[in-house]
Amino acid sequence: MYFILYASQATTPPTESEFKHLLAQCHRNNTRHGITGLLLYNNGNYLQIIEGKMEAVQSLYEIIRLDERHKEVVILETGEQNGRNFPDWAMGFKAATNGSRIEMPAYINLSENQMLFNPGGQITHPALPHILSFYEQLNQGIN
Repeated sequence: MYFILYASQATTPPTESEFKHLLAQCHRNNTRHGITGLLLYNNGNYLQIIEGKMEAVQSLYEIIRLDERHKEVVILETGEQNGRNFPDWAMGFKAATNGSRIEMPAYINLSENQMLFNPGGQITHPALPHILSFYEQLNQGIN
């Protein structure tokens, strides 16, 4: 299973309605192409990991990279992994905007960091430090 973890900046702060539209679009397209992942947003910054077959993930990343809703897209980690780390979500999601929380419970619940990778097992995924750091910042921004 191939993955790409990237970070980017929103060109304009998305509204809750825009988030819902984005998630519906991700769910529809990613399911069709066998891609799963996680999307985090915190006050203008995105962090996303996408996983699936290499060709599908690289193709999706090129579409994402050119999306005008964000800029300064930077790959943080990429590589092969054993199986999926987000098998139950077409796109997990959590966001914080100006101190308020936007969550779509049908997509993900990140109350336990261990939920992200191999619950109860050893956590060794190379993207985990980036995700946990971003997640901690996201939680600090929410009252």
